Amino acid sequence: MILGPRSLHPLHGDFFNIMSAVLVDTDDRDIETIVLVAASVLNVLLRRWANGSISVRRVHADLERTVDLLFAEPRRRDPSES
Repeated sequence: MILGPRSLHPLHGDFFNIMSAVLVDTDDRDIETIVLVAASVLNVLLRRWANGSISVRRVHADLERTVDLLFAEPRRRDPSES
């Protein structure tokens, strides 16, 4: 499924364009998935913050962990923890 900026909510078009500009070396198909994940995580975190469930500090921390997860090498399971 190709998303692109037009298939997202109108307000997400700018978000898509900003993310696309940052991800210049990333395949277009992956950009769409990254934007979808980032927009979804941001939406959930901001709703939780608006409802008083989490602090803005937690929003920032969770966003940072999400970005790290999307762009870093996956962590391998420690066999000693199984």
